[in-house]
Amino acid sequence: MSLYFACVLFEDGTVSDEALSVGFAVSCAGFDVDTARLTVGSIPGLAGWSVAFYRSGKTQPVFEELDHAAQLFEDELPPGMSVFDHAARSGGRTPARVYSIVYSEEELLDDACRFDADGFQRRYLRDGDDGPVVGKSSGETEEVVEISDAEAEGAHEGRGSAFLSRELGTNVLIALSQALFLADRVVPVRLAEGSPASVARLTKQLNASLRRQDGRGRPAQQELERLPESLRAFAEHYDWADPSDPGDIYRELSIGRLKGNFTFLRSKDWPETNGAAGFPVGTLTSSALGGAKKPLATPGVFLEPTSGFLLDASGKRLGPTFAELLLYLALGFKARDEVEEDQIQALMLRAEVRVS
Repeated sequence: MSLYFACVLFEDGTVSDEALSVGFAVSCAGFDVDTARLTVGSIPGLAGWSVAFYRSGKTQPVFEELDHAAQLFEDELPPGMSVFDHAARSGGRTPARVYSIVYSEEELLDDACRFDADGFQRRYLRDGDDGPVVGKSSGETEEVVEISDAEAEGAHEGRGSAFLSRELGTNVLIALSQALFLADRVVPVRLAEGSPASVARLTKQLNASLRRQDGRGRPAQQELERLPESLRAFAEHYDWADPSDPGDIYRELSIGRLKGNFTFLRSKDWPETNGAAGFPVGTLTSSALGGAKKPLATPGVFLEPTSGFLLDASGKRLGPTFAELLLYLALGFKARDEVEEDQIQALMLRAEVRVS
């Protein structure tokens, strides 16, 4: 079997698992890859550096996986850039640089980038319209040169792997070939993690965006115990009694098929057990002028506890997961920087891909 990989390289201690997960998820938003994952490990012969290998999670031929990775890594917001952006704002040690490479031993593909505070540098060898080409780009300028088949088969200095080898002072292909079979820590690619701890954090983030208090009006413990675990984490920390907004209506949502004015269900309306479509979490009403209190055809919004997805009354997915909805709301009701703007756009695109 021929060697191929698509990965991001980073210095130890500069990129958290969350920055990897969310960074890749933002880049993947427009692709139908809900089970994408990273396999992370150290790089033999390159002390202090780690690598995250990407897989889409789809069952497909190798050439289709490689084609997908090549598209993803040369997209407008590639994973290396997105990971660098999220790592730089995570509060830890800011990475000086992050690298990425997509490589295939069988196909003519050797494409690498460096991302840092000044932008990016890209070097690549790949098939052009009329044969092999090498190229270099810095975002503002790009140079592309046609080369012969014989040059392409050799150790051409324009290869992405040659660029990374010069930058890192080691033979990158050998090091990554070894790392590929040693990496064993799996990081799922997620815009928002759905664990109870993550849901609690996202709920507090939403409260902060709305300048509310954590846990105000918290339902009684016996009521909370009726909820699925992730929904309970939300209900424990949400502000249920903001005096400045007694209606607690989130207006004009537009994420997947969740379109309109949304209200979280109060504890008096919580059922004893899950219904056929899951556990009800809220109601949806029309956002048309004069129709704020007019229910839509299927106003119920339900949580499927196992997957975390939001469903309508018929059990069809609405697009986002519950955690993604919380993040969408938290980002939607605050002034956003560029990274957060990319994040909320990714949330909407991801939901749309799921329901299209």
